[in-house]
Order: sequence, then C-alpha cells, then structure tokens
Amino acid sequence: MEKGYARFAGVRDGSAAWKARANGWIRVMHEDILPATLIYTFATVAFYLLGAGVLNTLGHIPESSKMIENLSKMYTECSGPPA
Repeated sequence: MEKGYARFAGVRDGSAAWKARANGWIRVMHEDILPATLIYTFATVAFYLLGAGVLNTLGHIPESSKMIENLSKMYTECSGPPA
C-alpha cells in the first residue's frame, strides 16, 4: 500500500483488464518482497553475530534475566554513562 501498487491497478470494476493489471502488480509485489526479505534477514544475522562477538569478547554471557543488564554494561563501556 505504501508504494502505491494498488493505485496503478485502477478502479476495481471486475473487468478482465482490471484483473490483468491487478495480477501484474501482484507479481511485482512478489518480486519486491524477495530481495527485501533477503536484505532484512542478512542484516538481522549480521547484527546478531556482531552482538554475540562483542559480548563474548567482553566476557558477558547474557542470561534471560540479565540480558538488559549485560547490554547496558556493553553500551556504557563503549559510549559512557549517558548511553
């Protein structure tokens, strides 16, 4: 909706031409989703590995109840008390 794909399909009148335009834009949306999903997945994995590497180097082993505390220590050590 944000990219305006539906706008280019025209008014929904149920005609064969409208269905062809709508199916064309649905195909475009599918082609748009794949690269976006790959990029988001790669970025998530990269941040996960970066965080795990930094925490391991600092010797912080996050446990479920101490996760926020460990992350707070990490940011404080890097950026100072305001972080």
